[in-house]
Amino acid sequence: MRSTRAFRTIVPAIAILTFASCQNTSFYSVLGNKAQIQALAISPSSTTVPPNGTIQFTASGGVPPYTFSILSGGSGTIDPSTGLYTAPPTPGTTYVQVMDKNGATAKATLTNVDYSVTSVTPPSTSLYAGGTASGSFSVQNVGTAAGAQTVSWTVYVSTTNTLSSGGATTFAQGTTPALGAGASTSVPFTGTWPTTPGTYYLIATVFSTDGLVAPNNTMASSGVTITAASVNYVASSVTITSAASAAPGTAMTGSFTLTNSGANGGTQYVTWEAYASTTTTITGSSVLLDSGNHAPLGAGTGTSITVTGTWPLAYGDYYLVVKSSVPVDSNASNNLPFASASAASIGIYTTTEPNDTTAQANNFGVTLQPGMSIKVSGSLTTSDLNDYIAFGVGTASNVTFNLTWPSTGLSQTVTMWMYSPSGTQLVGLTTSDNTYLIMSWPTTGYSGTTCYISPQLSGSPGTGAYTLTITAN
Repeated sequence: MRSTRAFRTIVPAIAILTFASCQNTSFYSVLGNKAQIQALAISPSSTTVPPNGTIQFTASGGVPPYTFSILSGGSGTIDPSTGLYTAPPTPGTTYVQVMDKNGATAKATLTNVDYSVTSVTPPSTSLYAGGTASGSFSVQNVGTAAGAQTVSWTVYVSTTNTLSSGGATTFAQGTTPALGAGASTSVPFTGTWPTTPGTYYLIATVFSTDGLVAPNNTMASSGVTITAASVNYVASSVTITSAASAAPGTAMTGSFTLTNSGANGGTQYVTWEAYASTTTTITGSSVLLDSGNHAPLGAGTGTSITVTGTWPLAYGDYYLVVKSSVPVDSNASNNLPFASASAASIGIYTTTEPNDTTAQANNFGVTLQPGMSIKVSGSLTTSDLNDYIAFGVGTASNVTFNLTWPSTGLSQTVTMWMYSPSGTQLVGLTTSDNTYLIMSWPTTGYSGTTCYISPQLSGSPGTGAYTLTITAN
């Protein structure tokens, strides 16, 4: 009988221990022969959340299952069973609660970073089109948490005070360090005004990956009136630096001085063009020699610019004529062409033949191409009644010779002969008491060779000046 009682006493004790060992040890502690439930907790218990971002809450302790909910404060949504929270796009402090099976609760606090542009101060100087100017704007973290990420900012220039209306372009941009809750800072900026005068607004906007996107991230300044810049570019001291007499189609050099005589520094590149012109201005027949762009010049500063090019194919006295232009210029009238003080004689030669027994002489070193013309000025004397002038035919299909001279007497006779490369006399014309001879010479069979033309004078008085114009077609 005694052994039976002992057995009955042991069996309930074993059952109690078995029950305790079957409980989830993550929620219970075994102290002696009693099980205690651990306190309910939520993780994270305090955090920041970006706009429209998500946070995964978890619970521990208490008695499962758990139910998550938004307790109070801001908005957002939370999955009651999983604890996945989605933040709203608006600022505020939100409290999230978890409840266990027995009604125990734990609370988490969500705060946010919220940057707000509080003022925009536009520039008060350099208010001219194309000018560079500096201003500032103020930004404050009006959120309930300290920022941890760098704040990016952009200042736009626009003809309206909103970005949504379109037409805005970037004036300046950069970054500024994160701010603590409630802290503010002033951000300086520098940019360039549009080249068209008018009224403009500067619109500052900020963004941070840990900040809320809200309407207070953007603010516009008051309207700023931008006037035309006092920039005045002038071309002067135009000079031909190459030889004053040269063959058509040959290289030339020149120079001029470009000056900004305005009160404001330039902000745009200056375009310039240099022409060869038979007058001191640019006409439809002027030939472009060179062009380029030069960096903006400061107020009252100048620079020398070199011109290189090729003279026109036609003979003549050519001026080097330069003009400049820039989109922003307060006085465009003096951008008109400026010419060199003197002209260069292109394709005008003075030649004499010292020995009339030598036919192949005075080779110009000029190759006649279609469209090229040269003019030869010479003088025949009693001791030298023939001139022999050599030139290259090039690709011309026809060469025309126009010989003119002043009439010096009825007995004067002028003859113009043409010679092959070997010196064979080919064809010629003779006239008496006339002031010109015109002769055309087809170049078939002579393309790419060197040929000759010879003005000859006979009779009394036996001397005379002449001009020979050679034109290739």
